[in-house]
Amino acid sequence: MTDVQISGVTTVALAVMLVSIVLNDIRTHRISNISVLMVLALGLGSQVALNETMGIAYWLSGMAVGFAIFIPFYIGGGMGAGDVKLMAAVGSVLGTGGAAAAAAVALVAGLPLALIIVMHRSISEKRAMQFTANAQHGAHQTQGWSTKSFTREGSKQRIPFAAAIAVGAIGSLWWTGKLQHLAGVL
Repeated sequence: MTDVQISGVTTVALAVMLVSIVLNDIRTHRISNISVLMVLALGLGSQVALNETMGIAYWLSGMAVGFAIFIPFYIGGGMGAGDVKLMAAVGSVLGTGGAAAAAAVALVAGLPLALIIVMHRSISEKRAMQFTANAQHGAHQTQGWSTKSFTREGSKQRIPFAAAIAVGAIGSLWWTGKLQHLAGVL
């Protein structure tokens, strides 16, 4: 199956959608199903418009590639279901080759993000242990303080991986020359 083309309108629409999704993910640590469905609809409409009935096959195969690359991370507990669904949706827009490139770039881009968050959580847990030890020994008054934000409960916050997926999508579009083509048209 050959990789599909993506129109300039689709590229701009995908970028706008991804910015909105990233901002929401940073704010709420969630990727809404409505957002994912909108990206899937963009992918289906674009693929069918550009490739007629074969567009459905391109749409499904891109979705499958994005899903297949990210699902092991969800199963392993390192990624949320929304991230997997978003990568599948982005894959449906980009096609098989674009989905593979976007997933690879997203994983590389997400690594520093994950490391920063893991380091922050580790430091927070150490502070919580010190705070708890000091409070138990009467060294500090605990009125008005909650160790909840420093404990494992606070460390279960999700990583806003939509940003890495957006970087992956843009990286894929750049790598395949589609962004340069769009810039030439504008």
